[in-house]
This record gives sequence, structure tokens and C-alpha cells, in this order.
Amino acid sequence: MKYFRFDVLLIFIMISLLNGPVTSLGEEDLERAEEVAFRQAAAKISSSVVRIQVIGGRDRVGKIITGNASTTGVIMSEDGYIVSSAFNFISKPSAILIELFDGRRFPAKRVGTDYLKMLTLLKIEADKLPVIKQSEKISYEVGQWAISVGKSYQSDFPNISVGIISAVNRISGKAIQTDAKISPVNYGGALLNIKGEVLGILVPLATDSSDETAGVEWYDSGIGFAIPFHDVSASVEKLQKETDLYRGYLGIQFQKKAALGSPANIATVRGNSPAKKSGLKAGDRILEIDGQPVHRVGEATRQLENYYAGEQISLVVERGDKKETKKVSMTLVKKLVPFEGGFLGILPARESNYPEEKTGVGIRYIFAESPAEKAGLKPGDRILKLEEIEFEESSDLLELITRMPAGKNVKLTFERNSKIEEVEIVLSSISTELPNQISPLIIPPAEEEENQIGENEGEENNNENSEKKKMGHFRFDVKEHAHRCWAYVPEDYNPEYSYGLMVWLHPSDLTMESSILEDWKGICDRRGLIILSPLMANKKGWSASEDKFVEEVTRDFLKKYNIDLNRVVIHCFDDSAPFAYYTLFKNRDLFHGGLFTNAPLKKPVGENNDENRLQFYLSGQKPTGNQSPLKKTFQFFKASKYPIRFDTYDSKEGEYPSSEMLKKYEVWFDTLDRL
Repeated sequence: MKYFRFDVLLIFIMISLLNGPVTSLGEEDLERAEEVAFRQAAAKISSSVVRIQVIGGRDRVGKIITGNASTTGVIMSEDGYIVSSAFNFISKPSAILIELFDGRRFPAKRVGTDYLKMLTLLKIEADKLPVIKQSEKISYEVGQWAISVGKSYQSDFPNISVGIISAVNRISGKAIQTDAKISPVNYGGALLNIKGEVLGILVPLATDSSDETAGVEWYDSGIGFAIPFHDVSASVEKLQKETDLYRGYLGIQFQKKAALGSPANIATVRGNSPAKKSGLKAGDRILEIDGQPVHRVGEATRQLENYYAGEQISLVVERGDKKETKKVSMTLVKKLVPFEGGFLGILPARESNYPEEKTGVGIRYIFAESPAEKAGLKPGDRILKLEEIEFEESSDLLELITRMPAGKNVKLTFERNSKIEEVEIVLSSISTELPNQISPLIIPPAEEEENQIGENEGEENNNENSEKKKMGHFRFDVKEHAHRCWAYVPEDYNPEYSYGLMVWLHPSDLTMESSILEDWKGICDRRGLIILSPLMANKKGWSASEDKFVEEVTRDFLKKYNIDLNRVVIHCFDDSAPFAYYTLFKNRDLFHGGLFTNAPLKKPVGENNDENRLQFYLSGQKPTGNQSPLKKTFQFFKASKYPIRFDTYDSKEGEYPSSEMLKKYEVWFDTLDRL
């Protein structure tokens, strides 16, 4: 077929536009002119577009049926380098065949994949191939013609779809968006302008996911993406070194609900990440990324998501009220390893608030097979220094160890029988084993004048001083939230000693007040625990908005009673689980453990970090197979490097555990301050 020259066609259209409305051409003439232009554009690169056939591999990836349908690629060099969409090879095929414009077929090998831009580079043994050539960076803008070109069928001419460019700088600035229909068979093909110039390579992408199948569900919907061709060329140059390219991770997070126009303030810094090692801190504000000014969180996010693992990046951040600036550099990684805090293997002595001029931390118990036992430490020893850092309380030592990763070698200074000794210890992961026997810590009764119970048990006492001393089982109102609560404080509560706090979140339609009190009263008295039970407003279930009420009433109890912050735990049962997980992870500075009974996790939660240590005990009714929700919950937390124990118990469906399980709960609760 003979085609019009582009310059003649464009001049013809321009003259028509100047001399009158386009309709003066006549509908048939206009349609014919458009058709000629589209076909001419596709014909210009037709010989550089190849047909790809994959053989073997997985039949399904996630919910996507892969099959062996033909797909598309584009020739990038005369000696046989071909670029295509990474999606075309997610089935991990055993063989790849390339069919050229002239019908010749060649086996291809995968050279490398760019997992940031979702491109794959192939190589065939051929030469003098027709290459897509782009002499300069082509400009593009919203509203101009866009033609998608693929070659999935055995035809001399490529298959095309026509639309416009509907957006630019999409998917963190990586892609051009078009409304031209793009089917999976066209992934790896080219997006052209009306002159036949290559704008980009077609790939599936999504705004909220980087999975290998992300964006495929949008095919032929009018939402398609192409990686700009100059970026493709840069990627191919790197992939030719026969290496895969991965997105680089820094290890920071911004506030999840921060508006894109908000300042780029860092909310969290992940432990054991490049950001952590470089000295970045939560609260720092990013001002520059590699010399480029950053004014908003959207700008920072867009820039940071376009770096590869192994690349070095420099940031200028603003820190503190004095707004001091600091420049840091780091090398990005392809995967952020979950942080796993260190463990010595001891239980600290829980001394009164007024120890007899003692420094350091006494040892109450040594865990079997722990680093402390292997190093020869014994109950009664007193730890004075860790890495030459002195401390006065176990919470100070715990903070030091929590920020040190498992596997770190540390020097520990301790006192035994008035003699100072030193030992080298390699920290391990936090043990989830429960001691076979651990005696309760004896807390002496308080002085008589301190041990006064508020009058009228069960009624609200407006005298703040007497309410602080309220003990036993009592109920009270929280007027500002229109809620009620009940609590139990051991009758012999001694304010000179720290207690654990269990915040009980009851299931719907049942507060379980009497049964929980019956089951836990003896444990509280033996182990120095306090129960706080906020009651839901609607018996049908907890509302997410009630987390503020639970948080505030818990913080109020921390003010009124002497509570060890490392032993503040949420306990839930059955359908209160979603609210319990939500509340715990939203208030990680407040809660440091979760006792979840017959309560699987339904949505992903925050990752482990070195800022707020969390420990979990998950239990459920037998049988519990590997694919059960409870087992999957356990596997998720374990893979995320959270210290978690998992047990099953015998009981009727919907029943709270028996006394045998409660004995394990008791010991677990008494070891939450382990170091």
C-alpha cells in the first residue's frame, strides 16, 4: 500500500483549519485523513516491533491466568537487544521465542528486568536488525494523539489502538497515561505520536501497588501507561550489564494521612535501614533530595520512588525547634529487612521506687539457653554498664537493648559479690519460650496510710486523691466520652512498686466482667497486675472512633497508679480483635503487648521497629491448621520479626480458655519486662 507523506498531510489539514472549520473537509475526507495518519505512524515502526511467544511456566500468578498468549516487544539494537514489558514473563517461562517482521524466529534469553519500571530486556543472536531510533527527547502533552502499537497476531501489520495522552508524570512521575485501549497482548509495544515518533513502551502499572501484576486489571479500560522512551533507553543501558534493577528503599515513612501539599516531615525511621544508619530521625523535615529543593511531601514521595537499589542519595533535612540543617548520604537497598531487637535473656529485679542507693539493674531470672546463661550470668548479679553506658533503671537498659539488633556483640559490665566483672555477649532474638517455673515477685503491703480504698465501692468518686487510692473491684464513668469502665486493683496495692496493666477489650454483647474478674483476680494478686476494662458504647461492637476513649482512660490510669510502661497490654477475645489490633498499633507508645485469644488479624498492621517494642501471645481453639486465620496471623507476625508465642487450647466454640491456658498467660505476663 502507498502511504501519504506526513508533511503533505499535515499541511493539508492546517490549510483547511485556517480557511474554515474542519467539517469543510467533509466527514469522509477527515476520517480518511485520520486513518491514513494513524496507519502511517504505525507503519513507520512496524519492522521494529516483534511478536513474542512464551512456552511453559506457571499457569497462574495470583488471580491472573498467564497462559501462553503472544505478546509484544521492540528492537533496541541491531545486534538483537529487545525490550518488552516485565509482565509478559511473570509465568517464568521455560522458553521465549521472538518472531521478526520478516517471519524469522529466534530463541531469546532474558538479560535482566527493571522492577521499578517493569521492563524486561531480551537478547537474540541476530544482526542488522531494524531499530527504533529516537534522535532526541520527544516532548508530549495532555490532549495530543497517542497510538498504541502491538504485534501479537501473525500479521504483516501491527495491531493499533488510538486515543490521546490523558495525563503525564503518572505513577510517581514514571509514566505517560493514555486512554488508548491497551490489552495484555500489547504490553511491551510502543506508544506513538501522530508523526510515528516513539513516546514510550507500554507496561501495566498501578498507583497503589508495585506487584508484578499491578495494573493489569485496567486493560482496555481507557487507563493505560507507558514508560517514556528516554527512560527506557537509560534502563536498557543498565540492563545490558546482565543485572536486574530494583527499586531502592530508604527506610522512612511520612504520615499516612498527610496531604500531598504538607511539608515533607518524616514520621518514622525504620530500624536497620539506610535512613537509620545515616542518622535520620522521626520529625526531620526533608528540604532537598540530591540538590533538588523539596517543598511538599508529594514532591519527596515522587522523587524517592524513582531511585534504584545501590544508588547513593543525599538529603538535606531540617531538625528541631532551632531548625538546624543536616546533610546525610546513604546507599539505597532493594529490600528492607524487618527489625529484630536484641535479647540478653534475663528478667530484671523489680525493685521499689526507693532502692537502697543501688545503681544498675539486678537480675531476677536467667532464661535457659540465652546469651546471659551462656556468658555465665546468674540471678543476683547486678548489670552496671552496657557498652560503657551506665543506667539506673531496667527501662533504661531495655531501651538500649531494644535499639540493638539481634546478633550484635556487646560488652557488659556486672557486679557479683561486690566484685566488678566484664563479659562479651552476642545478643539473640527475643525468646518466646515460657519458663517452667517462675516464682511471683513478693510485693510487701503498703504503709497503712497509703493503703486506703475509696469510699462507696462501685460509685464514682470525684475526689482525685482518693480515686488514685481506689482498690479492689470498682466501676466508674468517663463523662467526657459517655462511657463506663470497670477495674480491678489488688487490695494490697503498694504505690512504691510498679504493676502491670491489662486493658481488657470485651467482645460484643458480653462484657464478661464477672468471669474475667474470677479468672484473673488471683493472677493480679500474685503477679502484681491491674485490670482496666473500658466498655463499648454499643453492645453490637466496637467503633474505630472509640480508640480515643480507650487511649485516654488508659493514660489516666498510668497517672493514678504506679505502672511499668513495658507491661501495658491489650487483651481481647473473639470479635473485639479488629478494634484491639487497630488501637494497639495506633498507640504503640502506650501499649507494648497484645494477648489475643481466638482473635486473628484481618488487615496488615505496622512493621516491627526499634522505637516501640511489642510482644504478642496468640492462642485459639483446637484444631488450628496451617491455613487457619490464627495460624496465618502467627506466621505474619513471625515473618515480621515480632516476638510472638502461639498456643492452642481445648474448649467449646466461643468459650474463653480454661485454667490451664490461663497459667501460661500468667507466666507470659510476668515476663514482659525481659531484657
